Amino acid sequence: DMTIQNHYFDRLLRQNCAFLVTGTIIRYRKEIAPPFRTFHVVSYIASIDDKHVYIDQTFRYPDNNNSNNNNSASSGRILAHVYIKAVIRHAKKGLVSPVEFLEECGLEPNAIQQIYQASSANDNPPGDDFLQVEKDMKQRFDGMMDTMQQFASLDDVDVESKK
Repeated sequence: DMTIQNHYFDRLLRQNCAFLVTGTIIRYRKEIAPPFRTFHVVSYIASIDDKHVYIDQTFRYPDNNNSNNNNSASSGRILAHVYIKAVIRHAKKGLVSPVEFLEECGLEPNAIQQIYQASSANDNPPGDDFLQVEKDMKQRFDGMMDTMQQFASLDDVDVESKK
């Protein structure tokens, strides 16, 4: 959704690239009911490293009770929270650096550098709890993915031994 709304999808196609999700963590808090009820999806790039893009998405009902709030898409109750780990792959060249791709998409170099530095820095500035939460989420995500891969490997060995 984010790649389409920010015109990244067009650039992916023009550059013969694909956005490949390599893992997700989803926390469902409340169902969207009744069916077809309006909700908002807020997506942003939470972090990048040399290979991956980490995207944070929240699904929320619009906050209809607060008429003074201009940002209703991010003020309603969270229905689901998704954390996505992805790579960008060129058809012939293989993996593309997230920094390189974001530069090609027109994102300011300073903004890219801030995302990259924030995700790789060891210490956060005092009072910057949001960055710490993002780092913690990324570390937990990577740990969960490693555990799931180990479990899948054990399962593969078990299945092979039964043949």
